[in-house]
Amino acid sequence: MGVHHAKARKKNYILMTGAFAVCITLFLTFSTLVGFMKNAFTPPVWTPDLSIASEANTCCLNKALLEEVVQNKTVKRAYGRMFAYDIPAISNATSYNTNVISYEENQFEWAAETLVDGSIDAVMQRENQVLFVQTENTDIQVGDNITLSIDNKEHTVTVAGILANSPLARIDGTETIFCSEKTFSALTGQNNYTIIDVQFHNNASAEDVKDIENIFSDSEVIFADKLAQVQQQRNLYRAFSVLVYGFLSIIVAITIFHIMNTISIGVAAKMKEYGAMRAIGMSNRQLSKMIYAEAGTYAIRGILLGCIIGVPMHWVIFVSLITNIWGTAWSVPFVPLGSIIAIVLFASFLAVRRPAKRLHDMSIVENSGL
Repeated sequence: MGVHHAKARKKNYILMTGAFAVCITLFLTFSTLVGFMKNAFTPPVWTPDLSIASEANTCCLNKALLEEVVQNKTVKRAYGRMFAYDIPAISNATSYNTNVISYEENQFEWAAETLVDGSIDAVMQRENQVLFVQTENTDIQVGDNITLSIDNKEHTVTVAGILANSPLARIDGTETIFCSEKTFSALTGQNNYTIIDVQFHNNASAEDVKDIENIFSDSEVIFADKLAQVQQQRNLYRAFSVLVYGFLSIIVAITIFHIMNTISIGVAAKMKEYGAMRAIGMSNRQLSKMIYAEAGTYAIRGILLGCIIGVPMHWVIFVSLITNIWGTAWSVPFVPLGSIIAIVLFASFLAVRRPAKRLHDMSIVENSGL
């Protein structure tokens, strides 16, 4: 009966469900700003605040220096990489020129985001297992063997994983291979780093950067200080977050207020009808169920309509703002969608409770207007 009651007045039914759908569509559309904000203002997780690189591009940075860097309380994370440049390689009877680079635990974790085939764990746990960065010029597959010629010695490694890309600068015609530090040392005999990257805690200052640089005062290194730039990006992200989440909160508040106000007014306008139903024998419980069913009909139809319009709108905005610029693929926004659906249903439930209670407390005579 509640469903029939909701659909009886078609104009009111269309307006109610349409208003719900508009609220959901607005929320889904503007939720794309969260993804835009993260891509535009958040530095990639691997971005260093300070890089210390060997001036000669050799493995000359002692691991003890990295340990000393980590001991500094302002340092959040520090990690190194060993490089072997222009290593001849042969795979499937095809010759390549490669750069072999070591990764440690943090960098392997970040590389997992671009893994398209194979396993990162195999590279971390076993020797002579490597990750290969795919390019248009190669047809390397997981399981292929690559023979590397290092210091006139041949070493065979197995491709355990394929990466879509790499955050490191690349040279056309030179392929990139990543391996564990243990594998790198076994292949090259080198144990020291070519570059050390440092990430600081949020409260770090230029003086803290200087303290780290002083550790390498006796080494021939080049410093790349990006702390100010990274902190500026983070500050922009925080400022934009206030605007975006504040705007989404306003949409949620308007949605809740609109739903509660609209349903409450609708129930109040039908007091005499509900009173007449009580007069002919409908119990308070039956009346409450009917009112909840009526409100639920508006909400569910509005949610369905909102999803039909809102999800495609989310896709259009996401592709325009994010995919076309950063290449991030669109996916169904389950979190924002689930959140706004829960808000709509909860607001509809709350909107009915108070009018239903008022109906129960009124006498049949008052309720029916007799």
